[in-house]
Amino acid sequence: MNTLIILNDPPYGTERSYNGLRLAMALSKTDKAELSSSSAQTKLMPLRYKAELSSLSAQTKLIPGGCTKVTVFLMADAVVCAKRGQKTPQGFYNIELMLNSVLRKGEVLLCGACMDARGFADDEIVQDARRSTMKELAERTLAADKVLVF
Repeated sequence: MNTLIILNDPPYGTERSYNGLRLAMALSKTDKAELSSSSAQTKLMPLRYKAELSSLSAQTKLIPGGCTKVTVFLMADAVVCAKRGQKTPQGFYNIELMLNSVLRKGEVLLCGACMDARGFADDEIVQDARRSTMKELAERTLAADKVLVF
């Protein structure tokens, strides 16, 4: 499954970007085995749920390796989520580390106009994330099986 997650809020101060990244991380860990109706967990399910799960498994498009493809697009204040070198208090979530987790199997794109408006340069971005455009966002939106906006 090809999922596009669009984040708009800053990395800290609200939890929207945090929750969007939590979902992105969970989706990137989803694999075919977890959707299979033959797993140990489904043996205890009522028959109607097994049928629904089997149907979902058949409908789900997986990228090579069995994982869903996740793209996170950062817009507006969310572009600051990709700032390299974030230092947060111990015990507090770190958005940079969460983005790095998403980047292991997915993509992180940043709105270039939003970066420019905030004086955010390309050399300040976490490794493997990249500047993008509204045109590419439109293309990714049309190509996605699901689009989620936080």
